[in-house]
Amino acid sequence: MNFLYKDVGKVFKTLAAVKFFIEVITIWLSSPVIMLGSTIIFIVLDLGLMCLLAFPIGITFLICGTFISLLNSWIIYGFGEIIDSNVESKKLLSEIKASLVSSNARRNNL
Repeated sequence: MNFLYKDVGKVFKTLAAVKFFIEVITIWLSSPVIMLGSTIIFIVLDLGLMCLLAFPIGITFLICGTFISLLNSWIIYGFGEIIDSNVESKKLLSEIKASLVSSNARRNNL
């Protein structure tokens, strides 16, 4: 479990990608079920031409669900990017600090 804490930004980015693909597969598999279910409900309730709404309802679910999944994954991926850039900034600041300390030490020895 230690690998989760070594490179947290990479873990978040991987999590975002896996989450997106799982959600898209789930949405694409459940969309036909929603179309079929709404068609059956409209037929059972004897709503006549309302059965024609089943296809647009399924397509709307498919498009909106995929888009919402993409937005959620972007947020998680962006958080991973923030973590990575923060780690890089910390390393760079440590290098600058070490450089300044060694520069001041050389100046004091002269």
